[in-house]
Amino acid sequence: MGNLKKQSGLLGFRSLRAKFLVVVVPLVLLSTFIVFGLFELNAQREATLKLQDKLNKMVAIQSAVLAESLWNVSDDQIKLILEALATDPDVSGAAVYDDIDILVAWTGEVDGFEQEELFAETEIVYVYDETPEVIGRMAISLTDSQAQADTQARLILAVGLATLLLAAVVLSALVANRRTIGIPLERLLASINRSRDRGERTPVDWRSRDEIGDVVSAFNEMQERQQANEAELREARDKLEHRVAERTKALALATEQAKKAERLVTDAIERIAPDAIATVDGTTRRIDTLIFATGFSTTKYLSAIDVT
Repeated sequence: MGNLKKQSGLLGFRSLRAKFLVVVVPLVLLSTFIVFGLFELNAQREATLKLQDKLNKMVAIQSAVLAESLWNVSDDQIKLILEALATDPDVSGAAVYDDIDILVAWTGEVDGFEQEELFAETEIVYVYDETPEVIGRMAISLTDSQAQADTQARLILAVGLATLLLAAVVLSALVANRRTIGIPLERLLASINRSRDRGERTPVDWRSRDEIGDVVSAFNEMQERQQANEAELREARDKLEHRVAERTKALALATEQAKKAERLVTDAIERIAPDAIATVDGTTRRIDTLIFATGFSTTKYLSAIDVT
């Protein structure tokens, strides 16, 4: 019962277009979100990989650049190199340590930056007399703020594109629904209304090789059969009316002839004898002769007469 109520609520719209949109719009939105979601996940993964690759290259390059300055204990030069490094918007913090892990110079936020996700460090190696020597280390952390800004920009773009896509899909769906379902149903309903209100049976003008075409063809065939049946009924009724009219005419003619014969017999009789009838002209006539003279068939209209 609960499922039935839920289904009737979902399909409770009177308009077929509304029912169509109730099904289509959620499917379009779901598919759009899935596509853009997968695209965004891939974009974020690529952005993270690019930042990690950038971080590794940056640590390797800057450690080589700082090796000379750190060997010569040129703190000012080290600070200048770090300040130049800080101009990169992706750099959140950078620090240089000497060989006993004392902080020599830094830029940005370096407190706890080792816990950042995008963090890398490497040894600073100086080659003296062709002998590499570790003289310190360099640590750099990057921020993903730019990647997040790019994500927001892509999200706004995705929402805009999804809106345009939804509008295009809905418009296309409505046009397709109108051309493939709406028009034939309107013509079918118009034909049904004409048949109901005015008794006119007009075929529906629609040809298509689909379910709607099959329904319209079946309706047209049904109307043709009804017209043929009605024509046969009218023909049978006309024949019956014609036969009734002929029988009525024959009965009226027979009645008139009977009345005429009655007048011929009764108006001319002066007196009746046991075996003859005397007419007003003084002639005595036999009864059977007089009756046959009227033109009637005695076996059809008369029975035996007892004259007393």
